[in-house]
Amino acid sequence: MCRRGLGRRYTIRLPDGTVETWELTAPGQANPRAGRISVQSPLGRALVGKSRGEVAEVRTPGEAYAVEVLDVT
Repeated sequence: MCRRGLGRRYTIRLPDGTVETWELTAPGQANPRAGRISVQSPLGRALVGKSRGEVAEVRTPGEAYAVEVLDVT
């Protein structure tokens, strides 16, 4: 399941309206400062397989929130 998202860049809108772009990587290649997150992270798991216009439900131990997928490249 996770392999489908590797290397894809997701531009998302957070609940507060902030727009961010993240590239999904293998766990050992993640570097949030460089815009790369693991497909095994809460956000990464939520984004795998999503398309433009879809909403991804992100669940972390402390909270749950939805992000809108604005673009996938």
